[in-house]
Amino acid sequence: MIDERQINSWFSVAELSREQVEAFAEVMKQAKRFAVAVNENMPDGEDKNAVLQSLRQNILTVELAIRYRFKPLIMTVPVN
Repeated sequence: MIDERQINSWFSVAELSREQVEAFAEVMKQAKRFAVAVNENMPDGEDKNAVLQSLRQNILTVELAIRYRFKPLIMTVPVN
């Protein structure tokens, strides 16, 4: 069974610094610009939907990378 401390580590929310908030805001601003360009220049259909869905998924990864900068996304907690 996975130790409760490990699960707490995986699903805890780290405080964001001002720099992290600003970094994520900049990424979101640029991602939105890309999404608008895709929406305006690609024909409606499965390909456009796939591009926009992938962008949304990647933004979640970016948010995690910024939130846990210089830390692994999944850290193991030693069990004593």
